[in-house]
Amino acid sequence: FHGPAFQVLKSLVRGEHGASSVLSASSSVPLGRLNPALLDGATHGIPHDRLHLWDKQLSADRVAYPALITEMNFFGATPTSGTVRCEVRPDGFLGSRDFPAFLVQLIDDKGVWCSYRLIESCFPKGTLGSAEPADRTLT
Repeated sequence: FHGPAFQVLKSLVRGEHGASSVLSASSSVPLGRLNPALLDGATHGIPHDRLHLWDKQLSADRVAYPALITEMNFFGATPTSGTVRCEVRPDGFLGSRDFPAFLVQLIDDKGVWCSYRLIESCFPKGTLGSAEPADRTLT
């Protein structure tokens, strides 16, 4: 979606209660203080266009996009190499079901590096968003 620089996802296991993934801490994206490619990669386990898989009360005709981080904590130096495990779990809502929340943890070989609460905002999928993912890909 963002191009090759942000493709840090190495593996993903998604279940009905959350997702576990392995991300590469190195990419061609400039690191800065927070390793933006790693923070972006942490969202790739969330089924943005199929949140009803994690909560049956959410509508299948909605898609969610990251909107707000309400809390973020860091517990060590920013990972710059190797792999980082990412755990994502649903965490209720901010006000209404239009704003689902997720707890995200990024874990390197020293333990939890970063944890944050991500709020997403839901929108109608429309014609394009309702198409199968392979049909939305540019060829």
